[in-house]
Amino acid sequence: MKKGLRAIFVFGNNEPISSWVFIISGYVSTLPATVTAFFNMRIGGWWLIIGGLTSSILYLVIFKDVPNLKYLFTNILPMFVLGGCFLKLSAKTLK
Repeated sequence: MKKGLRAIFVFGNNEPISSWVFIISGYVSTLPATVTAFFNMRIGGWWLIIGGLTSSILYLVIFKDVPNLKYLFTNILPMFVLGGCFLKLSAKTLK
């Protein structure tokens, strides 16, 4: 746990803005978007989908030399699935 807390402070030195947007739109926004979806499924669902889309585009731009499908399937795909499920559930509750 201590290593993880120290590692987040190392990330701040001369990192490009695209790396910050990549982290914030992906990892950091997943939990708040899911919590928001419990109160408003439509907003949380779109937040997850847009965050996953932004994170995947930046991933492909930043790491264009080494595409890692494991990362895409373990981190970004669940955001799309959760977002789609929340949107589908919100459409059912509106009817």
